Amino acid sequence: MENVQETKTLFKEMGDWNRQESMFRELFSEESLKDRDFMRMKLENYDKLYHKYNGKPLTTDEKALMRMLRFQRRKMEKILYPGLLRRMLHRGTALVKGLLARRRENLAIRRSNLLQYAHNATPLTQSPGQGRDQTQSQTQSTLSQRGTSLRQYPVSRFQPSLRRKTKIRRKGQGL
Repeated sequence: MENVQETKTLFKEMGDWNRQESMFRELFSEESLKDRDFMRMKLENYDKLYHKYNGKPLTTDEKALMRMLRFQRRKMEKILYPGLLRRMLHRGTALVKGLLARRRENLAIRRSNLLQYAHNATPLTQSPGQGRDQTQSQTQSTLSQRGTSLRQYPVSRFQPSLRRKTKIRRKGQGL
């Protein structure tokens, strides 16, 4: 069975948040939605959505929704953080969180693309008529004859090279 991923849009994610908010309204009272902690949670979600979709190609409806999202964020920021300095501090932290989240998302996409490519790629030693399983078993048998395995450990670029000999500097010696 294939994994079918739904493409998330701004409308879908805002709809998810609205459903969650209506569920909170049913479980708790209307007063709990006006609470400072709930407004912070809502502002964090709005910040996440804003930074996720800001700069991406959007339809005209999504652009209007982004503009409304920005207005709502500014309004909630002024309520939660009345001082200018605290508001600027919040905007800075929200920006950094958004950038880190976008970076994590891009890394996850790259990893999934690389895994998909590695899974579908054929080894260079394989002729077009041979199957992937047959070539892998041949490689495994060849390596087992040599006494090695397929597992390779990554080499850190910060690990000092063992070939390089370092000079021992003694007191009184110059550079």
